[in-house]
Amino acid sequence: MKNKAASICAAALLAALLGSCVSANYREMTIQERLQENVVGSVTAEFTSFRPFNRRDTKGLRRRAHDELMRAAREQHQGVIEVRNIRIEGRGHGGQFLYMAAPPVAAVVIGAISDAARGITNTNEGVEITGLFVAPGLFLTTTVAGNIQRITATGDVVLHGAAGAGHPLAADPRLQRIGGAVASAAGSLIAAMPPGEAVAVLSVRSDDHAAAAYAIAQLEFRLIGSGRFRVVDRRILDQVRMEQDFHVSGDVDDASAVSIGQMLGAAIVITGDLADAGGGFGWLGLRALDVRTGQIVSMALERF
Repeated sequence: MKNKAASICAAALLAALLGSCVSANYREMTIQERLQENVVGSVTAEFTSFRPFNRRDTKGLRRRAHDELMRAAREQHQGVIEVRNIRIEGRGHGGQFLYMAAPPVAAVVIGAISDAARGITNTNEGVEITGLFVAPGLFLTTTVAGNIQRITATGDVVLHGAAGAGHPLAADPRLQRIGGAVASAAGSLIAAMPPGEAVAVLSVRSDDHAAAAYAIAQLEFRLIGSGRFRVVDRRILDQVRMEQDFHVSGDVDDASAVSIGQMLGAAIVITGDLADAGGGFGWLGLRALDVRTGQIVSMALERF
């Protein structure tokens, strides 16, 4: 009986601790926004959250995280600001153990007092009954009632009114060279891809996230400007990126690219690589993949 009660309590404790772990992304910026807006820094906020009945209140948690981050951002920056690219991580809180242990301990103490009041000094009947039935019951009730989480939220601070032509990216010589390489590579792809198809630019692998985002934005601009293709809406593409947990500057293999292209309703997907070649130079490689056949339609390689 004791072993069974202990097993039930252990299972409840494990479920509560696992349930207290949360992870979420919120208010992520699109590629175009990353290029246009002025990110002036990042902020971090920590707070404690109680989740009644272990219910996932995602909206409430996001709202609380955003409010805490905005409060921290206003302490560090002036002007019209907002917090984007919010990352929320949750973990178990030490107070959870006290919260769950207090009622059973109190019940055992009450059982001992009951024994003493009735003059029982040897059998500990009250303590025994409490330990086997009352304490586990209170433990389970407390566990089901909710859990305490320690939340850490991080985000990027965006300063409005400081982007546009004066944005640091606009005058970066390296990005200007990348733009030229994209223009040449895009010309090769556009000439080889069948017109009228739905095209999605998935990713350009690079250690430089800003450069990758810039290359993708320039490539989409060229594709749309050609008037030969239907380019997948950026908002839909960014949503799929979030759901599939891949990034514009990350690596996407052919199988994943085909799968994502099918989700997007695209006939052709484009991936690429952007890397330094040393001596202040680099290279850009792009390739277009047919979603229906999995075959490469065209490839382009440019030095910049």
